[in-house]
Amino acid sequence: MKSLLAILSLLLMMTQELTAQKNEDCGGAVTGMNAQAITCTAVRVQFYRPLKPSIFWSQKNEPEYESNFTIVYRPYFSQAQTGDWVKDIDTSKKEHSFQLTKNEHSSYWEFIDLIPGMSYEFCIYTRCGQEKIGPLSHFATTSNEVPCKFEISQTAGNAASFKIKYNDKTNIFAKQILLEYREKDGDWKQTEINDSYSAYISGLKTGDVYYARVKFVYYNDVVSPYSNEVVFKALD
Repeated sequence: MKSLLAILSLLLMMTQELTAQKNEDCGGAVTGMNAQAITCTAVRVQFYRPLKPSIFWSQKNEPEYESNFTIVYRPYFSQAQTGDWVKDIDTSKKEHSFQLTKNEHSSYWEFIDLIPGMSYEFCIYTRCGQEKIGPLSHFATTSNEVPCKFEISQTAGNAASFKIKYNDKTNIFAKQILLEYREKDGDWKQTEINDSYSAYISGLKTGDVYYARVKFVYYNDVVSPYSNEVVFKALD
């Protein structure tokens, strides 16, 4: 009986050693993730894996990298979303691969070229040699915030020019950018902006006070809130 127990104990130790070696090679699969919108076009995907004791860390001066990890992502449409705008959206799966060092427990990646007000599915895989572990999945919806600050550049005669200063980590793909302006007690007039970084209007009344603002229309029929209002006077 003692001999049998010794053999079983030896087999168990060998199995644990092989498993530990495999886990050491892979660094441990990703065991947790979350995705959170940080702007109207950006989502941060955070991922975690088991924390390894320092005895497994590389003793070299340069990092010892693991096998690649891969995030696969694409827009996520519910059955209720059947608008014509859907055909204009690229729904193909896109991938981003990255590496972690053996002593990294957590990291993240930011996707900054997304569509405002759109739901996305993110799937993360661990790659160890030829083995593909996962996926873990998470959904996030980009926010619909004002993507920029609107500023006056200059006025000259009956015209005015403006500049659009985007928020950090904002990469806009808008269907339309609309500028609205009015006199102090007048109605709003609307014109489309062709340049995504600047705007120009003419036909103003010299000496009058005007208000101006912009909003964005996206391919998923989402309309942003208005930007800040700019107050200016048409100068001679």
